[in-house]
Amino acid sequence: MPIDKHGFLGEEIEKYRQELLAKFEGRFAYYKKLNRFLNELKFKLTPPNDDVQRIAVVTLFVKALETFQATYVLASYGLTSDAEILNRALFETVATILYISKSEDNLKRYLAQDLYNKLKLIRIVRENPNQYSSQKIDPDKLTEAETTYRMQIKEIGNPRKIRIEAMIRETEIAHLYDPFYRSASGSVHSTPYSLEKYILDQKGKTTVMWGPRDDEIDTVLSTAVEFMLIACKCLSGLFGNPKEEEIIVLNSQKESIWLKGGKE
Repeated sequence: MPIDKHGFLGEEIEKYRQELLAKFEGRFAYYKKLNRFLNELKFKLTPPNDDVQRIAVVTLFVKALETFQATYVLASYGLTSDAEILNRALFETVATILYISKSEDNLKRYLAQDLYNKLKLIRIVRENPNQYSSQKIDPDKLTEAETTYRMQIKEIGNPRKIRIEAMIRETEIAHLYDPFYRSASGSVHSTPYSLEKYILDQKGKTTVMWGPRDDEIDTVLSTAVEFMLIACKCLSGLFGNPKEEEIIVLNSQKESIWLKGGKE
């Protein structure tokens, strides 16, 4: 199963993966060490059954941890563009953790946003019935769903709507919104800029490049690590875990690994 015919799903890709793991051995080793620490941490986060805020934070942390691991998998195969897209999702999840941990009002706005989005979808369906006629939308069921969502919003306390950008702007990682989040959005939306990394122009001859790449692995791994360490600081404040000294050690080890160029 050669890479030319099967790409990243071929058997030959494993050879390239082992080369990348060896080239960035220190970075990948630290990433796995942090991942083990985070997986052990999730069992120490035990919110009370009636504490919606802390339950939401823990759930989002578990979601972030899965994304963190998926980023490792993609990066280890040289799928850095897709790993960057996952880091954008990771950034959004961590920002949400930071946002809802700040106050009960923030939590309510977060919980209500999904309901507001559902109400918006109902309005779109009603305003464009011809586009959904093949799905046999029942008007009565739409009304029933709309009533249910409005009641749920009322039960939450009729919080104001909020978009993800506004949420991020209210957190301590707001300064990363424009340089990172907007930039990573280019890959998500396949902008012309995002295509540049796939094109090689030599002496007027344009070649479309494909296959594993290592030019962004360093950044992809360090970015994901940084986001999870930021989440850890938030968890420390809410649950007392991880301990502040543990975060300091992890940060120190990270800086040491990256400053040494990936060697332990």
